[in-house]
Amino acid sequence: MDFWSKLGIALAIGGIGVSVALGFAVYIWREMPRWTAFIGFGAGISLCLLALACFVLIPEIEQPEVTLDFVGEKEPALQIHNISNVTASNIKWTVVAFDLDTLEQNKQPLPIPADSFDFIVAHGTNLPINLFGRPTISPLVKPGHRIFGSASVNCPSCKRGHTFMYYITLGAGGWYSEQETIQNGNLLFPSSIDATAQAADELLKHTPQSFRIPIKNPEQVPFSFSH
Repeated sequence: MDFWSKLGIALAIGGIGVSVALGFAVYIWREMPRWTAFIGFGAGISLCLLALACFVLIPEIEQPEVTLDFVGEKEPALQIHNISNVTASNIKWTVVAFDLDTLEQNKQPLPIPADSFDFIVAHGTNLPINLFGRPTISPLVKPGHRIFGSASVNCPSCKRGHTFMYYITLGAGGWYSEQETIQNGNLLFPSSIDATAQAADELLKHTPQSFRIPIKNPEQVPFSFSH
């Protein structure tokens, strides 16, 4: 429950309390003037109207929202952006990646662990996160290999999560596409390990060019306080 909801409830309770207390006080203490009851009812109604404003008229407090981009034509990396006006905390990103050129030897996804940031300030951006040049990944892939998978980013207080599908040819570039219908930040997987190649083909066939975001080299951005 946010601050305005709590304030609205408090004002409503206070308004009812004032109305009841002053409204019936004149019947308990006969020496009190009758106009005290009218003041009580007026104050109570005013507090209740303020409570209504807290629930209806005051705009919703903005929630953080983070999204991501793939950057780096030759060396794909991940870059997370806070696109809201407030700080985002406990940000978690996850990438699942399948090497389509080694499926016969290994049908499991590449070992890219999920990771997190403590926070990224409003409109801040982290430094690019290298995905396939890590010591645990680079021996498993080679230039020209086709990498297919899904990526997501979200945070506990975020308004929504963002999920993407991507297709990359290492050393040559690639593209990614947001899955707008998925707002909880869940990843997308092939229906089964054996269906990975078919899922990649379906992605290529059913993702129009207008929905494909080309992976470009990262822009030079000012340093942001993310951790």
